[in-house]
Amino acid sequence: MKGIYFLGVVGLTLTYIMLWNKYREGAEPELMKECKEFIQKFESVNICCDIIKEQEIVRLCNLINNPAVTFYEDYSEYK
Repeated sequence: MKGIYFLGVVGLTLTYIMLWNKYREGAEPELMKECKEFIQKFESVNICCDIIKEQEIVRLCNLINNPAVTFYEDYSEYK
């Protein structure tokens, strides 16, 4: 941690948490209620939260499961 402060490197960490229920009639409003309660708990301690839309979900799945998309950052220059 000292290295990060010393070098002035600022990073942004995104965390995705998936909530789901088994599909049944009327499950979506119940799940949305749970999601909103979950968001309220995070926001009560000043952590921003959002429910991502379908297009963002697809993009996230591609980022995780598509071997053609690779994220690599070389930190060797900071050592």
